[in-house]
Amino acid sequence: MDLASLIPSKQYRYYFEGLSKEEASVYNTVLTGLLHYSKEIACSGCTVSQVQKVYHFLKLDVPELFYIKNIKIRYRTENALHCTVIPEYRFTVSQSRDTLISMSLNCRDLVDKYKQCSDFQKEKAIHDYIASTVKYKDTEAPYSHEAPGALLYRIGVCEGIAKAFKYLSDQLGLQSVVVFGSSNEQGNEGGHAWNLVRVDGVFYHLDTTFDTTISSSCIRYDYFNLSDADIQPSHHWNDKLPECPKTFGIYEKLGCYFNRGKELASYIRKASSVQNTIVFKLPRVFLNDKMMVASIKKLLQANIQCGLKSYRQFSLTYNLKQLVFQVDLL
Repeated sequence: MDLASLIPSKQYRYYFEGLSKEEASVYNTVLTGLLHYSKEIACSGCTVSQVQKVYHFLKLDVPELFYIKNIKIRYRTENALHCTVIPEYRFTVSQSRDTLISMSLNCRDLVDKYKQCSDFQKEKAIHDYIASTVKYKDTEAPYSHEAPGALLYRIGVCEGIAKAFKYLSDQLGLQSVVVFGSSNEQGNEGGHAWNLVRVDGVFYHLDTTFDTTISSSCIRYDYFNLSDADIQPSHHWNDKLPECPKTFGIYEKLGCYFNRGKELASYIRKASSVQNTIVFKLPRVFLNDKMMVASIKKLLQANIQCGLKSYRQFSLTYNLKQLVFQVDLL
């Protein structure tokens, strides 16, 4: 049974574009074999290490391959240009097909609603959908590191969430890349996965996992469309990636970025009278983080409104690397 019909015909495959002619040929051969549930896939023209690289890139480019648990490679000598790929499948072909159909049906409303929208609208819709429905959870289930975990079962780790974002991007015709690297933030001191997204011809970093874990009383955009420079304090990668030269500035677009204290004070007075959660982003004007936090607390105490009262209790949380602050009124 061929599963190719369940993959978008114009799926964006960034890693494929960077392969040599020989590697690209193996890429297509292996992909065809996996979609046909072949027991063995004969490859030629590449060494074992090249085939391993191709398989790694395939799993990033094509999130529909969730049903591949692993591969073994049979070869005579490691540098020989002929080998056989032996896939290990997680599920039967009918189970995989049913899952792919369920994924498509599950996101149909989102796809139908945003298919004709701008790149930014598509990206934000996918981000918000995942941030509001998926719980970060590492389980023994085979789906937790794959797209179906997030899309069907509402759980996943960074890899599964990034692949789910890629899957939805492909459905909406948005160019997205799954990035494997590492992170030293939010208690994550090891391997990590996130996305690059191309919006109006420009690539940006987008970490939906990090935004999901901090989105409780509201959806956060701390890691939404960052430049290489703005995400490098917490994210690191080795694969060759498109350059991300600038930050999109979504908090500016949402009217929640303030250069002046008077503007922020006015915003807090207005927002606190009608909502219980306030989020805003600031420029780096303080050299000392403690001074910044203390200054903001004083400003909140002086400007939070509650009916005729000028002050009510609040909790303040913050992401100092991205200079985003959240106030929850109690």
